[in-house]
Amino acid sequence: MGQLVMSFRGIVTHVLQTSGVLPAGVPHRAVVMDTSTGMKSEEYGDVPPHHCFLELEDETRQALVEGSGGALASDELGHVPLGGWNVRVDNPQAAGPPHVTALQCLFHLTDYLPDMQPRVGIGNGVYDLPQWASCFVDIKSGTIDLNHFPAPGPLQPGGFYTTWKVDTVGDPVLRFTPRKGSGAQLFRVTIPSSPTNAVLRDNVPGTIVLHNGTTDDTDKKFDFVLHFLLNQKGIPQLSGFARCFPMDDGGATEPCDHASESGGLPVVMHFVSMTTSCSNSTYP
Repeated sequence: MGQLVMSFRGIVTHVLQTSGVLPAGVPHRAVVMDTSTGMKSEEYGDVPPHHCFLELEDETRQALVEGSGGALASDELGHVPLGGWNVRVDNPQAAGPPHVTALQCLFHLTDYLPDMQPRVGIGNGVYDLPQWASCFVDIKSGTIDLNHFPAPGPLQPGGFYTTWKVDTVGDPVLRFTPRKGSGAQLFRVTIPSSPTNAVLRDNVPGTIVLHNGTTDDTDKKFDFVLHFLLNQKGIPQLSGFARCFPMDDGGATEPCDHASESGGLPVVMHFVSMTTSCSNSTYP
């Protein structure tokens, strides 16, 4: 028996089976929005570009790059840029669906935008990865747990990130299906099984961490609004949200009056930290 342990950091949305928008045979999908151009706005400021890339343990990176037939390569930071691919484990030991109860405490997009509808293409098959997505990770079994970083200060709670663990028949076999029309070829690659207690940067569990964030310490205030690129109409104005966003210091954004005046939900979830390394969300 083998095991894959893979964590997710940044602008990653877990689309749940209860959404009713996933394709047949896909009970859970981790969606990475294409945020590579960043965003400029009066309300949210200038949000720097966020990039989709894999952070990997050395042997795992070597196996993946060599097994990709030239489709994937390491950059100067040792990361593997990932764009235009649907990824899944081809040899899970057990049938799904995955156990995801812990995600109830994540940032729920519909708590803030109740009438949100996801972009067209979220429920397509693996060959129809839409242009607005950097990648999809399809999760058919295993468990998805909620973790958090240590609190940076007494008024700054540690942010959340998620970790997927799945047992496999032998070492994990990953299938990479390219975006339709990209010219790339589907490939499968066997990677080493994740050792017990394996961690990568910041003690995040696993031998693979999928990031959708910046690669430096660029100011990322309000970058969590990029999650709402999943909305068909894009990111609304601040006044269009039903509740105020929590801030890293435990407070909330201003103005807040629109939440109560419109009958929206009360300002809660002050424990959520919204930084690029830990702003995973769920739909619905």
